[in-house]
Amino acid sequence: MELNYLHLVLLLVPVIILYSLLLYKMHDHLEKLYVSITFWGLYFYGGIGASSYETGASYTFYFLIFLAAFVFFYRLRYIFPNALRNSISGFYRTGGKTMYDEALSGKIIIYIYLFTCFLSLLYPEFKVGSLFHPPAPNGVEALLNSVNNSESKDLDIISKLIFYIRLLILPLYFLALAKYAKRPFIFFLLVFLPLYFDYCSSEYVGRGLILIDLGVWYISVYRFNKKIRVPLVAATVVVLPLLLILFYTYSIARLGNEFNINLDASVIGDLFYGEINFPDSFQSVVDSGQHVHFTGFITWLVTLPFPKFLFGSLLNVPVLNFELSEIVLGVNRNDPSFWVKLTGYISESYYVFGEKFFWVEALMVAWLSKTIFFLLRLIKGSEVLIIYVAIQFGFMFSRAGLGAILPAFTNGFLALYFYFALKLYISNHALKKKNAG
Repeated sequence: MELNYLHLVLLLVPVIILYSLLLYKMHDHLEKLYVSITFWGLYFYGGIGASSYETGASYTFYFLIFLAAFVFFYRLRYIFPNALRNSISGFYRTGGKTMYDEALSGKIIIYIYLFTCFLSLLYPEFKVGSLFHPPAPNGVEALLNSVNNSESKDLDIISKLIFYIRLLILPLYFLALAKYAKRPFIFFLLVFLPLYFDYCSSEYVGRGLILIDLGVWYISVYRFNKKIRVPLVAATVVVLPLLLILFYTYSIARLGNEFNINLDASVIGDLFYGEINFPDSFQSVVDSGQHVHFTGFITWLVTLPFPKFLFGSLLNVPVLNFELSEIVLGVNRNDPSFWVKLTGYISESYYVFGEKFFWVEALMVAWLSKTIFFLLRLIKGSEVLIIYVAIQFGFMFSRAGLGAILPAFTNGFLALYFYFALKLYISNHALKKKNAG
């Protein structure tokens, strides 16, 4: 992959203008950080590759329209989030407390979440010994399990229930971690321990999950610990090359390939170009003339909040990344040579909404990200969770699209939404009681 550096510099001009408009008169520093992570994630994964000689010229047009639509709809002062924000704020004005005002409640959430993660080492197989003797990574087996649709159907009800409980507790877990952000080493342990449990139980964990947790830890520690910011940045400069080499090595080892560690710039180059090549797939999606089965897509959206085991085999919904991979690779998902080729959000938006309405995906992401921020900003100690959500948009959505974030922010946040509904009820009840008195 070779970049046209003149195109890269010229493209930065409208990108920087859009970024300035996004932050215009935005006074909340946490919101600035939040939207900056999202915006520059969209640029990094969807914009740099637009300057590749292998990417068609039309892609730049779609990218800029998408980015402009995201900025416009995020800045648009639409009614719903403001009304919701004011209503919830009323609860705090009446003297209400958050669920984590008491230290004990936060610790209980942490213990419960870690226990549900640890259960994967007990059931359905006993693998506690792997904690002390970690297995070699096996990404091939994990890929085969994800491609084999019958694999998920064969999971027993206990495994599904444990997974769903863990999914519901995750946002509450990040809320509870906020009090440890000023203790970097304990915070690091609490952030990465669930991931280590997963690795020991499944012999695999995706690089994306590692990067998300690393980003949450780093940004949170930087934000909450002013005294160690300079040493933290200095350590980053020293450690970053080693981390890049380790990530590159892991990407090869997880596929079962032999490898030699080469301490040179080629490792950084391979990683960099591997992360920005998503736009290369766009023209293949356009030329295919294929689009998602829209009824199935809507069905998927509507049923997202519900555990899929409730429907059995009744649902026939699209798996966007699999369908796009089949188009780009020209290989059926049941073929032994098939693998999931992430195509980025521009290709996905074109595949789902078509040539004229691809910008609708930008609207969805802008309003969803803004609504979630409004909700979370009202919770005391929500900064770590807000940073986690921002990385989900800037990293996961930019690489893997709607299929990566919508399940997390619908059924995964149901417990949190229930918490908000309870707060709204308490707020309205308290205000009515106050007015009646």
